[in-house]
Amino acid sequence: MGEKGRYELGREIGRGGLGRVVEAEDTAVGRTVALKLLLEGAPLEIVQRFEREGRITGRLEHPNIVPVHDLGE
Repeated sequence: MGEKGRYELGREIGRGGLGRVVEAEDTAVGRTVALKLLLEGAPLEIVQRFEREGRITGRLEHPNIVPVHDLGE
């Protein structure tokens, strides 16, 4: 990342069909979070699916579902 962003990326935790999950430090609140990143070079259809997944998951509240706290580029 060229300029200092909100998240400082760490090690990769896992990888799936749409993206990869990395450990990151949320510098705004000083906590460690898991950050899901879209795989580079993904076609527009996959980008839209990834964004939709984030919006839908962000509305869910269940003890077995990881909460979404932020969505963006």
